[in-house]
Amino acid sequence: MIAFPMAGEASAAMFQDRGGHERGKDRDGPRGGNDRGGGDRSQENRRDDRINRAIRIAESRGRVLDAGQQSGSIFWVRVATDRGRVDLLIDTDSGRIIGER
Repeated sequence: MIAFPMAGEASAAMFQDRGGHERGKDRDGPRGGNDRGGGDRSQENRRDDRINRAIRIAESRGRVLDAGQQSGSIFWVRVATDRGRVDLLIDTDSGRIIGER
C-alpha cells in the first residue's frame, strides 16, 4: 500500500534542493552555475557582429529604426524609406537583402 501525505502535510523530498548548494548562495557567477561552455562568450560576440552587419547592409535603403534575429543568419531590419517603413530580411552569411515584408 502506498501512503500519501494528508492535506497540509508535505514530504521533505518535495522540497529537496538537488543542486548541492544552500539556497540563495552564489553558484559560481551570475549565471547560477548553468554555464556549460567554460566561460567562452565568442558565440555571443559573433551574434552581435552579425546583427551589426545586417544593420550596415540595410543602411543602403534608408534610416534604420529597429532590428532583430529572424532565424539563424537571417535578420530583419526595419528601415524608414521614402515609401514609409519597410522590414528587410537580410542574410548575413551572403551579405544580401533577401526580402521585404
